[in-house]
Amino acid sequence: MELVDSIVPGTLPSSLTGLEMGVYWFRIAQGGTMLQGYPVLQFNPSLQKGAAFFKVIVERHPGSQISDLDKHKFLVPNDITVAQFMWIIRKRLQLSPEKALFLFFDDYVPQTSWTMGQLYNERKSDDGFLYAHYSGENSFGGV
Repeated sequence: MELVDSIVPGTLPSSLTGLEMGVYWFRIAQGGTMLQGYPVLQFNPSLQKGAAFFKVIVERHPGSQISDLDKHKFLVPNDITVAQFMWIIRKRLQLSPEKALFLFFDDYVPQTSWTMGQLYNERKSDDGFLYAHYSGENSFGGV
């Protein structure tokens, strides 16, 4: 079953422009292809509600001085904490200990003790993705 087949007509947010609508449908289709490498997850009908894994897009905040990630799409288990997910991002960025990392979800910084599943249920987008932006700064006066 394709993820696109589960979209109900008329549920598209009315505030989208033509370009944004194309991006919206592209993201929905892309979400289905992310699961193709995981046959156990591919046919999970509860993917959008309380699934074991969900999709997260992580992008650099426009004003950030931190380098860009080599990968932006993540399939995340719902039982890891925000702190564990931040550690994964930190490792992928090869961030030095002097730099602080901040993760924003819709301009919201969650408690690091929350599970990613809790965060997904509160902040997911209409296209089924959870969007995150990261930023950082020198926290110990490093150059």
